[in-house]
Amino acid sequence: MRSQITRENFFPREIRFGKLNGPKLAAAPTDLHEAIKLLRADSKQAKGHGYVIEFRETNTRMLGKQELPAAITFQSREDYLKYLDKEKEFVKFQEVSDKILSEFPQLRDWMLLTPVSVIENFHVWDSLLKVCRYFVASPKPNLYIRQLPIEVHTKFIEENEGIIRQLLDVLIKDFINKGEASFEKRFHLQHDEPLIRFRVLDPILIQGFGGMSDISIPESQFRQLEALFDLVFILENKMTFLAVPDMPRAIAIFGKGFTLSLLKNVHWLGEKEIFYWGDLDVHGLQILSQLRGYFPHTISILMDMKTFSNFEVLAVDGPSPGPMFPQNLTQDEMQVYQFLAARRSRNRLEQEKISHAAFLEALAGILS
Repeated sequence: MRSQITRENFFPREIRFGKLNGPKLAAAPTDLHEAIKLLRADSKQAKGHGYVIEFRETNTRMLGKQELPAAITFQSREDYLKYLDKEKEFVKFQEVSDKILSEFPQLRDWMLLTPVSVIENFHVWDSLLKVCRYFVASPKPNLYIRQLPIEVHTKFIEENEGIIRQLLDVLIKDFINKGEASFEKRFHLQHDEPLIRFRVLDPILIQGFGGMSDISIPESQFRQLEALFDLVFILENKMTFLAVPDMPRAIAIFGKGFTLSLLKNVHWLGEKEIFYWGDLDVHGLQILSQLRGYFPHTISILMDMKTFSNFEVLAVDGPSPGPMFPQNLTQDEMQVYQFLAARRSRNRLEQEKISHAAFLEALAGILS
């Protein structure tokens, strides 16, 4: 298939045999003769197509002189394809590959790398080329997949994302978001964004949100709120999140564990005072470390040894540390992490087990 694309000579194609082992031949001469018989029966000399056998006289110590096969050779493409029963498939490959290259010669290297992909997608190439034409003409559509004006059935792109991704990575390589794994983000398509839930804690600012204080909006819209707030509280437990009191120019964000990665592109957070409160266990401290990797100035609330000691009676069995070692903890936080990681039981103090009064006291210290 590659030689068809490069127009290089592939034939004659010789396949040589390794050196035959004398002792093994002597131990099973009947098997050897039967194997040679089968080889002859399937050859071009016997069938009129296929391979030609090259024999070589070999002098073995145990069997004496023997005419043994040294190689087989397919002399022409016709012999080879007929032997493999691939004649029709190869003709189709020729037609499709020529069609692809006539329209998009820049796919040549991709086809050389994975010619089988051409065959595996024989039934959809007309539609694949329609998709390619559209994206070459409009490399940043900013539409949902179902809105794309391409004459293919409505689920075609979703069902063929793998091959389309490979093609577009070549055809519009200068326009893609290379760091994005998501198909939609990579190729500038609108997508169902995850929602960020937050509470507006400032009664005055609530009026700017139509009187709504508890809001969930797409990540891209959340990135546009930069001018409104100075204090940002990120909390893991829902009821704790709902119980944060009113404060001027402040919001509370519902963190939801490791999904905090949604916040890493909210660049205005880098200019705000950020306070994080999560479960006092190894996972909570790992999440804190993750958040601090995005925003190094993040300050933790009630995630210290004093808090654990005060509420230790309410601790339960928690998770093991796992492979993710936190890199962004303060010395005091690392002390807590190592203490909890070393405990075999009662090593988790859930956020909701810490009294609201303790939170309000910590909050008063922050605000002062």
